[in-house]
Amino acid sequence: MRHPSHADGGRRTDWKNVRLMVFSTDEQFRFLVRQTFKKLATREIIAYGGVAETIDLFQRGADLAIVDLTGTPDDGLTVIERLRSHATGPLPILAVASSALKGTVDHARALGIEGMVPKPVSGHELTLRVADTLADPIRMPAPTASHDRARPSHVRAVPASSVTTVADAAPPPAPPSPSAPTTFSPQAEPAPIRRISGGTLGDDDLAALSVRPTSRLGDDDLAPPPFDAEAERKRRKQAWLDAMAASGHVARIGGDVARFDLSAIIAEHGKWLETSAAEGQRANVASRDLAGADLTEAVLPQASFREADLSDACLARARLDGSDFRRAILSAADLGGADLGVATLRHARLDLSNLEGAALRGCDLSGAVLSRARLAGADMKGAILVGADLRAADLSKVENLTQTQVEKTLCDLDTRLPPGLNRPPGQE
Repeated sequence: MRHPSHADGGRRTDWKNVRLMVFSTDEQFRFLVRQTFKKLATREIIAYGGVAETIDLFQRGADLAIVDLTGTPDDGLTVIERLRSHATGPLPILAVASSALKGTVDHARALGIEGMVPKPVSGHELTLRVADTLADPIRMPAPTASHDRARPSHVRAVPASSVTTVADAAPPPAPPSPSAPTTFSPQAEPAPIRRISGGTLGDDDLAALSVRPTSRLGDDDLAPPPFDAEAERKRRKQAWLDAMAASGHVARIGGDVARFDLSAIIAEHGKWLETSAAEGQRANVASRDLAGADLTEAVLPQASFREADLSDACLARARLDGSDFRRAILSAADLGGADLGVATLRHARLDLSNLEGAALRGCDLSGAVLSRARLAGADMKGAILVGADLRAADLSKVENLTQTQVEKTLCDLDTRLPPGLNRPPGQE
């Protein structure tokens, strides 16, 4: 499919301030949405593949939600219902469905959506629909009930002239006279059944129960508390900080942190992305000492961090896809939830770093040091790990890691791998 660059129907949408939420059980559709809007330098693209994962959305918020009803329509309808019940403001929702799911689309319209996009859809068409909805969100009317419409009658009317009346019909033939009269003995009418009224029911009249109900509720009768994604994220981060403190690590602040205006560099880089390098300037902090810098949620795709010192820096939930981190020092850096897709991390130092929930798809980690790094929930599909140091690293909960990737890494007995994967031969 063809992906657009900046074509949004001439509306000049400010994509760098737009936050999109995507729900789809189709991995290819989620990939299409991410790649389409990443090229537009969209501020944030949150993609979910399961209903349980969307609990995090209610704390983070979004400007528009794209819900794919194809595949598992019930899950998509559940997400729309939750968004309508939890959203604090009028969150626009675009439903994506095939033409065969008319009943599901009608249900979604009843819950409240701002538009329906037929599937399959191209990235260009999806961009135009999102831009139009953001500019002028109009709620689709709920479908009318089927019983309100007059149903056609399929009974054929009979003309009145063809109906034979009783008066016009011929008299019935007389019965033959019997040779001897027959007498019948009268039968007594059955006595009417007497219904017993009044009275009350006691405990003996009820069906026996195995366990008599009690008036008090126990812990098993109460619903479990809702999952708090923000509290879980803070708990895991605190556990990471405690592990670093136990290892004797001491954080430091680099000399170039105060010397450079990082917010201005990020703003110029955003302009460089938005205008396709016609204006602004690409962020280039190669060989700089930015230890301890705060780059939380920074939008810096395709930036250059080559041989930079980013130890103890906070890059949580930052967009760093396609960036150059060759020989960079990222020891004890917080990269939780960061997008590092197809980034170059060759021979980078990532020991003691927090990479939980990071997107590492297709990135080059050849020769990188990942010892004692935390990688729970990291997506490593297609990542190059030739010669990567995974000693004492916890990869037991990473996603999309294969045995072929592990075969060319350096492991030890403290390396934890996902179920079904083994350490390279000779390193057991």
